Amino acid sequence: MSRLDDPHSSYNDELKRLYDRFKEESVQPDAYFDEDDLIEIFDYASDMADDATRIDVLLVGARLYPSSEPLMQRKACLVFDTSGDESARRAVAPVAGSVIGRLLALRIDKPSRQQARERLESIIDGGSDFEDEWIIQLVQTASEIGEFAWLVESKERIMRLTDYPQTFLYEMVEVAKVNYDYGVAMTCAEQLTDLEPFNCEFWENLAEIQIAASKFDDSINSADYALAINPESVRAMMLKAQALYEMCRPCEEVVSWLDKAIEVEPDDPAPAHYKALTLYAAGFVPMAVDALEAYRRRHPDDLPTVEYLNTITDGAIPVDVMMAAMEKAAEGNDDWNAKAEELIRAGRHGAAVNMLVSSFRLHQIPPVSALFIELYVCRRYKELQDYMDISAIAGWNLRLPEQLAYTLSLLRTGAESQKVLDSIARTESLLDIGSDDDRSLNASPLETAGYRAVTAQIRRSLLSGEQVDIDAIDPFPVMK
Repeated sequence: MSRLDDPHSSYNDELKRLYDRFKEESVQPDAYFDEDDLIEIFDYASDMADDATRIDVLLVGARLYPSSEPLMQRKACLVFDTSGDESARRAVAPVAGSVIGRLLALRIDKPSRQQARERLESIIDGGSDFEDEWIIQLVQTASEIGEFAWLVESKERIMRLTDYPQTFLYEMVEVAKVNYDYGVAMTCAEQLTDLEPFNCEFWENLAEIQIAASKFDDSINSADYALAINPESVRAMMLKAQALYEMCRPCEEVVSWLDKAIEVEPDDPAPAHYKALTLYAAGFVPMAVDALEAYRRRHPDDLPTVEYLNTITDGAIPVDVMMAAMEKAAEGNDDWNAKAEELIRAGRHGAAVNMLVSSFRLHQIPPVSALFIELYVCRRYKELQDYMDISAIAGWNLRLPEQLAYTLSLLRTGAESQKVLDSIARTESLLDIGSDDDRSLNASPLETAGYRAVTAQIRRSLLSGEQVDIDAIDPFPVMK
């Protein structure tokens, strides 16, 4: 079935070996592959989102088979995927009369709905012996231009265009999920299992859709069929665990299936992460941490694992562990700041601080306001004051919220009154700056009035010798 076969089939193993051989040998000037092999490799590379190999296939093909119509069609596909409409239009021109050329032109032209349907109908009318790639492009094109309904209406006719309807049904499952039509997805997935009852992947796909449709008993049955075909299918084990979890079955039962998956694929992070989250949701926090740490011992710099640990423990993991994983990742300072904001919104203030501190130490860019605020919220007053000392030396432009957090941290740590008053003076000066200044609060009049009231209350209390009731005036959600 072209490249959609069950991953355990001998055909797919052969194709993977061919793909790997091409990647090794294509750099040689005299590399030779027959035309059919190049077409198979290109299509496989498309599934792998491997544009570099797709380009290499076309280069080898241009040398060996310069007049190959199928390779010219695939060149048009690559240009469409990676370039603008005009470049794609030029690439399609030489193959404009082919099925793939007509489908690509349809995607480029973006016609009205009626014209789109007429052009789709003209492509399938009187057609026969459609290749897998034509079927794939047909389904993707119709879905992309908003004609998923036409695909559903034309399903039986399209299936008759090919000797291998499994390709069409497989693609229909995927686009039905994209369109949130789980009824169509399930019908097509069931047909696939009818056509190939010993295809493990088809049963797994059906189980996944049944979970999305809340048909958990059916999903367990489908996962069991997949496991009967391939007892070591990690995906089937995880799907069964997910269905059991959704049915609120005992945590031990869910985890037992995840443990089996981990035993089969100890280097796969998915079952380890799912096990940890299952345990965490059930309230077994130390066991969830142990599950993540067990995986981290094998893969110490795996970022998702470290991020889960950071979140579950709310920042209780060492900063060095966080930094080591972050350093290996592609994300930049802005990415970490955005992730920290998500953690703050979720109430994981300790985890946010850990991420912000790690990012600052890695990138040495002036920290965002959130770092000062979150250090205060987490009662890490000494660290906040240390960062404020660094900011004074480095000349960072601080905004009012972090200055106020610093003032309150001084009060909470029993600093001398004059030091607190000096900080209040700096806080009040920030209240009076223009809105075009980078340090401007950009707050509403009500918020500004609130900040003024807090600083005025602290000043009055200090000058009169009264004790400041910090909790009564503190605008920040300090952790207990």
